[in-house]
Formats: sequence, structure tokens, C-alpha cells
Amino acid sequence: AASGGGGSQRDAQGRAARKGGVAGGVSPGTAALLAVLAVVFVGQLVTSWFGADGLGVEALALALPRADLVRLGALSAGHVWLEGEWFRVGAGMLLHASVLHWALNSASLWSVGDALERYWGPWRTVACFVLAGLFGNLCSLAWAEAPLIVGASGGVFGVAAALALVGYWGPPPASRRPARGVDAVVEKRAERESDEGSEGDRLGAGLGGAS
Repeated sequence: AASGGGGSQRDAQGRAARKGGVAGGVSPGTAALLAVLAVVFVGQLVTSWFGADGLGVEALALALPRADLVRLGALSAGHVWLEGEWFRVGAGMLLHASVLHWALNSASLWSVGDALERYWGPWRTVACFVLAGLFGNLCSLAWAEAPLIVGASGGVFGVAAALALVGYWGPPPASRRPARGVDAVVEKRAERESDEGSEGDRLGAGLGGAS
């Protein structure tokens, strides 16, 4: 019975760790990635605003000029294979083609990145995002027919896949970060109920043995 109480305690800890980070704020690794994407996109807007095209704010919000994306490092098979510009494999995952494109990727990263970071911590979460983004761009470079590729969706999908695997197999206990806010209250309550249940089991076993 005592082992059953320990199992329920671990289940409660897992449920608490899987909850979102709204109460405690965005986790630091995810926040850093979001900040990088935001700074890069603001830089894109400023570059296009002062560029030779002279487009208005409305046009920039819908789609940034293709020439600006290429100049800033968008993934282009011709530039990589013919001119050896391999930096585009990494730079392309930080660029976005429009405000909507950037906003959707950022919102998705906020959701899955914050959740994964509660299991893996900031460094492994950031590494997962970077490696998945690079791998996705290399695959796009090898097989995709699009002439120009930008966006952090490869990294976001990699983080989402890692989160799905963690949710399926479960993380090792040492990898779980302490719960925060409401999660901490839920975890403490589960621990208290588990301790009370274990004491009751032990008392019942003692009475049964005495009888």
C-alpha cells in the first residue's frame, strides 16, 4: 500500500509538471528564444522600411520583400549550393516572411517550449530547438522545391515532437523542475494525501497483526 501511495505521488508530480507556465511566467530558455525571434523580426521590419522599395507599414505587415529576405540570409538552394553560403541554413530559421508568420511561430514556441522546458530545462530545450531547426532546413535544402525558405517552424516542430515523446514515455524524476504557483499547491496537497494514506495503511496493518 505504501508503494501505491508513492505511485500516486509520482503521478501527481507528473501532472503538476505538465501544466503550463502561465502562473509562473515563461521559462527562461523559451523566453530567450522568443526574444531573439522578436529582435530579428524587428530588424527585418526596420531594414525593409528604410530599404529602396519604400513600402508602407500595411504592405510590410502582409509580406516582407523577397529581396530583403534574401539579403538578410533566407535559405535559398542556389545561394547555398552555387555560392557556398551555408550560413543561410541557420539564418533562415530566425527570419519570417510576415507579421502573421512570426506571430504564429512565436505563439507555438511559447506553448510547446515552455511545457518542454519544465522537463528538460532551458539548455536542452534551446538545443532541441536549434538542432531541429537546422535539421529541418537541411531537409528542405535537399528535397523541398520552394525557392526561398524562412521561419522557425522546423525548430518549433522539433520541440513539439520532443514534448510528445516525453509525455508518452515520461521523464526521469531528476529532470522534473519544481512546480511553481498553483502547480506547487497541487503537488503539496497530493504529497500530504499520499502521506496520510500511507499512515492509515500502516495503522491498519498493525491492528490486523495484533488481532
